[in-house]
Amino acid sequence: MWCPNCKCELELTLILATREETPPRAVPSAGPLSPIGRTKNFVMNNKPYTLSDQDILGAAATLEHPGTIQTYYVELPNSAGKIVEFPIKQVVRQALRTRFSAKFSDEEDRKSFTAQRARDVLIGLGFMVKRRY
Repeated sequence: MWCPNCKCELELTLILATREETPPRAVPSAGPLSPIGRTKNFVMNNKPYTLSDQDILGAAATLEHPGTIQTYYVELPNSAGKIVEFPIKQVVRQALRTRFSAKFSDEEDRKSFTAQRARDVLIGLGFMVKRRY
């Protein structure tokens, strides 16, 4: 291949990298996940919310059992430090209920809290969201 500007010959190599390889904090074999201080701001029903990676890790640690995974899940340490697969909505819902107990209601949960919203929050905080087929 030739550079269109300087006419030099280019040698290109393509390397296939999966998302699991890019964020090292999301690889279960790397040990327990530690927060790195990220926060995610978002709005639901015209109410602003802010969650941090620490909120998500804390929520996972307080959940006794992971719920049923429909499609998307995230691997997080439970209270014993064991990496467990949690449904994404369960973890984010728990974090919202813990941090915003007065503002986040069950009605709001049913109306505007979707898996897409939970996925965006987790990805924005640096967690790897996986899909079950």
